[in-house]
Amino acid sequence: MLPINTLLTTCLVAVANVGDVAAFSHIRSLKISHIPQTSSLLHASISPQQEERSDNNPSTKFGSPLSEGLKDANRFSIGFLKNTVFDTFFAGEGREFARFYALETIARVPYFSYLSVLHLYETLGKWRRAKYLKLHFAESWNELHHLLIMEELGGNDRFFDRFLAQHIAFGYYAVVILLYLINPVEAYNLNEDVEEHAFATYDEYLKENEEKLKGLPAPQAAINYYVDGDMRRR
Repeated sequence: MLPINTLLTTCLVAVANVGDVAAFSHIRSLKISHIPQTSSLLHASISPQQEERSDNNPSTKFGSPLSEGLKDANRFSIGFLKNTVFDTFFAGEGREFARFYALETIARVPYFSYLSVLHLYETLGKWRRAKYLKLHFAESWNELHHLLIMEELGGNDRFFDRFLAQHIAFGYYAVVILLYLINPVEAYNLNEDVEEHAFATYDEYLKENEEKLKGLPAPQAAINYYVDGDMRRR
């Protein structure tokens, strides 16, 4: 039986959008070599060159590079949310999986926002590139399974945790749609900050609880996705 920390480590790889998973080849029981190498596409989305305007991706078509001030504002907003919400309502012993559930509920939202705007552009005949529709759907599918894992671990047991996470996600959905319409680079950069926070949260938890997690069975949702092949059918 696979230990839970192995599956959480694999989640960590996916959260970080790691293109090269060779460093994790020792986890032989997991077929993680098929994790899609999306990092280059995401990097291209987040880092457009001002002088190169093209239809290659939404950022170079509709966006523009961000100033350092805007990047700092994004980091501040994520830090503010962490300090006021997560460190208040999801702090303390035994609250880890509730915190992870809230993170995963929120972290999947931007991909819905991207898809909503891209479908709008496609409907209007403004921009039609299937590659990014496929990419962002694959990312939302990946995040869904992270959420299913946290639900199976009991992260959504409390009504208040579900209520808070889902209402933040609803507001975040609207905010990211607006940002993506104004400048996709801004929306991608904000999501990058969210994912960096999620990575740091998981990484800290894994390091502090490695031995404990090794003794726990992996959630069935994780086995179905990472081991039994559901991930490859995306």
